Amino acid sequence: LDKMFEAWRLKALEQINQIIGELCKDTSKFVNNGTVHPTSSRTLNFLRRLRDYEDAVGMLCYRASDESKSNALSDSDMLEEKKYRFSLIRKVVEILDGLKVYLETLAKGAAKTSAALGWLFLINNYHYIYEGISTDKFL
Repeated sequence: LDKMFEAWRLKALEQINQIIGELCKDTSKFVNNGTVHPTSSRTLNFLRRLRDYEDAVGMLCYRASDESKSNALSDSDMLEEKKYRFSLIRKVVEILDGLKVYLETLAKGAAKTSAALGWLFLINNYHYIYEGISTDKFL
C-alpha cells in the first residue's frame, strides 16, 4: 500500500510540476499597455485551486526529507497537518518565484523600447499578485 501511495504521490507531483512549467512557458508576449499579464491571472487561479485542496496537496508535497526542515522551524511534536501545510507553502513560494522571474524577463524585454512601460508592467503585476494573495489568504 505504501508503494502504491508513493507512486500516486509522485505522479500527482509530476502533474503539478508540469502545470507550473506550462504557466511560465506562456507564449503570450509582453502586454503593450502595461496591464496584468494573463500568466499572472492563470497562476493565481491555479494557486486558488491548490488552496481549495490544501490538505491533499500538502500531503502530496510532503516528503520524509522535509522532516528536518520543518523541525528546524518548530517543535519536534509538530502536527502532521502543520508539516503538510509547511510543504504546501514551500510549493506556493516556488510557484510565485517562478512567476516573478518570468514577469521580470518580460519587463526587461519591454524596457529596451520603453523603460517606464516595463516598470509599470511589473508594478501592476506585483500589485495584482499581492492583492490576490492577501485577499485569498494563501499563506
